[in-house]
Amino acid sequence: MIGYLEGEIIKKYDRRCILRCGALGYRVFMGNTTLSKLQENSGLVKIHTHFHVREDSQDLYGFLSEEELDLFEMLITVSGVGPKSALTLTDEVPFDVLVSAIMQGDEGVFKRVSGIGNKTAQKIIIELKH
Repeated sequence: MIGYLEGEIIKKYDRRCILRCGALGYRVFMGNTTLSKLQENSGLVKIHTHFHVREDSQDLYGFLSEEELDLFEMLITVSGVGPKSALTLTDEVPFDVLVSAIMQGDEGVFKRVSGIGNKTAQKIIIELKH
C-alpha cells in the first residue's frame, strides 16, 4: 500500500521513529542498527516501507534499501515469524549473513537471535531456501 516515505526524522526512539512527510508525522518501526544511521532533523531520507495490518493495529516498518524490505517481507511469510521477529532478525544479523545462512542452511545464525528457536530457524530455512 505505501511503497516508501520521504521525509525528515524528527524524533528517534527505541526501534521506531517519527518521520515527518509534509504536515504528517508517521510512526515507523525500524531496527536500531538502521536508526543509528539516521540523524534527527538532518534533511530528507527515503524509507522503504511495509504496511502491516492486523485486527488490532496498523503499523509501518521501514528499511533503507529495497533489498532489506524484500528480505523482511519474505521472513514474515514463514509461519511463526511475525513482523517484530523479522525486524529483530534483520536488525541483529547483517543482510549478507542472513541471506547466506538461509541458502546454506545455517540454523546457528538464527538461534543467536532472541526469540528464534530451533523450530523457527528450521522453518525459515526450509521455506525460504528455494
